Amino acid sequence: MSALNSILENFEPVDAGASDEGDVRSQQLKAAAYAEGFSAGEAAAKTKHDAESEFFAEAADQISRALGAMPQRLNEQLTEALSAIMHKTLPTLAAKGFADEVTAAVIEHVNTESCGSLVIKTSEERVADLTAAFEASGGDQSVRVEADPAFSGSMVAANWESAGLEMDVEAVAQSVLEALDKYLSQFRKEA
Repeated sequence: MSALNSILENFEPVDAGASDEGDVRSQQLKAAAYAEGFSAGEAAAKTKHDAESEFFAEAADQISRALGAMPQRLNEQLTEALSAIMHKTLPTLAAKGFADEVTAAVIEHVNTESCGSLVIKTSEERVADLTAAFEASGGDQSVRVEADPAFSGSMVAANWESAGLEMDVEAVAQSVLEALDKYLSQFRKEA
C-alpha cells in the first residue's frame, strides 16, 4: 500500500456542523500571527544580512586599499633600511678595509713594474695599520710607510718612476653615500 493510500484511508471528513465560529476565528488569528512572525523573522534576518554584507564589503575595501598601497610602503621601508645600513656600514668597512685595499693596489704595481724603493704617505693614524698590512702580505721590503701631516683619515699617496697612486677611501665611501642619497631622493619623489 502506498503512502497516499494510507493517508486517504485515515481521512475523515470534517463535520461542517461541528465547527463553530470561534474555532475558525482562532485558526485565522493563528495564521495571521504566524504570517506576522514569519515576516518579522525575514525582516530581522535581512537586516542582519545587510549589516554583515556592509561590514564585509567595508573590510574587503580596506584590505584592497592596504594591499594596493603595500608595494609603495614596502619600497619606502626598504629604501630607508638600505640607506640606514649603507650609512652605518660603508664608512666602517672603508676604514677597516683601508690597509688591505692600499696594500693590494701597491703590491700589484710593485710586482708588475720595477720601481725601486717606494714611499707611501698617509695620515698619522693610518701608518701602523698600513705598515702591518705590508708586513703581513710579505710585500717588498723596499716599501716604506710614512706619516704626512697634510693627510687625514684614509688618504694615501705613493709615487714611483712610471706611475703613482692617490686614494682616499673615506672620500670614495662618502661619494657612494651621496650618490645613494641622491638616487633614493629621486626614488621617493617618483613613488
